[in-house]
Amino acid sequence: MAQPIQIHSIHRGTHHGQDDYTVVASIGDVRVGHLDYSCYQGVPSIAFIEVSPDHRRRGIATALAQALQAAHPQQEIEFGMLTADGAAWRHSLPMVAIPDKVVAEANAELELARREREALLSKVKLGERANFDRINVLHDRIDEIEQEVFGKSAVKQLIAITNDESNMENKEAMTRGDMLQAAALQLEPLRAKLFTAHLDASFEQPGERVQLERHFNAEAGYSDDDVARIRSLKVGESWTCPDYGPSHTVTRLPDAEIPEDKSEYIRKYLWPITPGDAKEAQHVLDGFESRARVEAGIVRWLSNRQVPPQPVLDLWKFAGKPFEIERSAKARDTEISDFLAQYRAINAGRKPSQEQFSEMRSVFGQAAQPMNVVTGDQYDLEREQIVQRPRMKP
Repeated sequence: MAQPIQIHSIHRGTHHGQDDYTVVASIGDVRVGHLDYSCYQGVPSIAFIEVSPDHRRRGIATALAQALQAAHPQQEIEFGMLTADGAAWRHSLPMVAIPDKVVAEANAELELARREREALLSKVKLGERANFDRINVLHDRIDEIEQEVFGKSAVKQLIAITNDESNMENKEAMTRGDMLQAAALQLEPLRAKLFTAHLDASFEQPGERVQLERHFNAEAGYSDDDVARIRSLKVGESWTCPDYGPSHTVTRLPDAEIPEDKSEYIRKYLWPITPGDAKEAQHVLDGFESRARVEAGIVRWLSNRQVPPQPVLDLWKFAGKPFEIERSAKARDTEISDFLAQYRAINAGRKPSQEQFSEMRSVFGQAAQPMNVVTGDQYDLEREQIVQRPRMKP
């Protein structure tokens, strides 16, 4: 039985009111395609779509487009500039036409307003008495509606979430959850196969590291037989490299459930957008053994004895590292509170230097009175004085 296509959406960032996303398609642990799109003022626009050569002609690009439509069930998708292949794919997508009630109602109001205005203007032409105030109101309203519906069609062309023609007429009433179910896209929950790879001191980078199925491939030096044997391992079973013997082994770990709210490093580890993402996430993951230590369940950096940030803890927890994430997070919050209290004790009521006042004026302006949000002190930049304000509680 063929494995289902799994779809995951990654929010890459926001700029100038626009949100950028990547929708990733996976089969098992193999990433087989992705779709980049942006969303501005609620309108999604596809920027790029790619499917790996070995998985083309299997409906993966269509599944990505359907998942995007499911996320915006009442909004037409913009496809932008298309290559010849892209245009052919666009025309191959199953589509459904749905009346746009908002545009249809606006067009109806526009038609009525135009008729009423024409009737009043006809009276003027005939020398009859007419309500010029009403004509002006109609003129303004017509202009507003024309701008509102400019470039819009009374019928929306949406990507069909199912190929069942008998269900097309009901698409407008379907919820997003219904549409995803109709598309047979397995979104959540998902689980990832994890392995621990052991390399002894004879290797350039010895140690143990947690890895995914996709890490075992020809580029990493594994033969097709090696990959097949590793992927067939059951939890607790180990594979010994035929070339290096016990110097290199791989053990299957319990599967990890992929959390619905995936933090930064979990996203980069599971679905790297660039090679740099994968390298960064692996570096963070390896840091548990090489740059951190666990004491009483709390993990801390060796360098400064502080608890790492939450995205780092999330990745380590996902990979099954032996520490207590709740206790560690609580310890980090305590560290931050203690630091802020110490900062307030040292800096509350302390007058900034002339150089600091000058820097603040260059940023905020001569007459500004910015506040130090940690101490609660407010500064008069023009007179270079502290404006006394109630202190914030530590």
